[in-house]
Amino acid sequence: MLENDIMFISIIPSRVRVGIIGGGRGAYIKARSFIYHNCEVQVVARNFIKEFESLSGVEIIQGEYKSEFIEDKHIIIIAVKKGELEEEIIADCNKKSKLFFTLSDFKRGMGTVPAQASLENISFALNTKGGNPKAAVMLKEEVKHSLKDYDIFIGFINNLRNKAKKFHRHKTEIINFIATKDYKFMWEKGKAREVLMLFFPEDVIGELFD
Repeated sequence: MLENDIMFISIIPSRVRVGIIGGGRGAYIKARSFIYHNCEVQVVARNFIKEFESLSGVEIIQGEYKSEFIEDKHIIIIAVKKGELEEEIIADCNKKSKLFFTLSDFKRGMGTVPAQASLENISFALNTKGGNPKAAVMLKEEVKHSLKDYDIFIGFINNLRNKAKKFHRHKTEIINFIATKDYKFMWEKGKAREVLMLFFPEDVIGELFD
């Protein structure tokens, strides 16, 4: 594995509690992002930039960081400068097995928070190797534009896939068949049902398209 390889995971934001230590620009950007995705967010710092005043949906705690702050959090964002405080928070996170990210230098944490976007049926995230968030945001728009051609098709086969689950004998074959560029081509030609009829029983296809 390459040293700068990363792995993505997907979370259900409404079930995730995020703790942010720091009141500067980086802390504000991360708080805004997590709130937008419906996470529960608390931020602690001695001082906060003015932008926090207009940020709704976040709990602001003005004061010193204490290790108790991270106890009930799933994700910790360390948005303070390099120094003793950052070292203390990192040690606390490691001790309590927290998923944490450091804004001063992403390599000191457990990764980076990726650029992400959603269409109606597709969600995606991306990073650049080496830590370049501005470039990731630029690429996000390019990827989002290219995925628009697939979005309606993915919604269509999602529906078929969910219905196919009850056909234990044919489930795997149907799911594998519909998630291909060849099937997308037939769908675009208006032959989504007809091509499946060539390979699967008529009663099964009838229920898939009911």
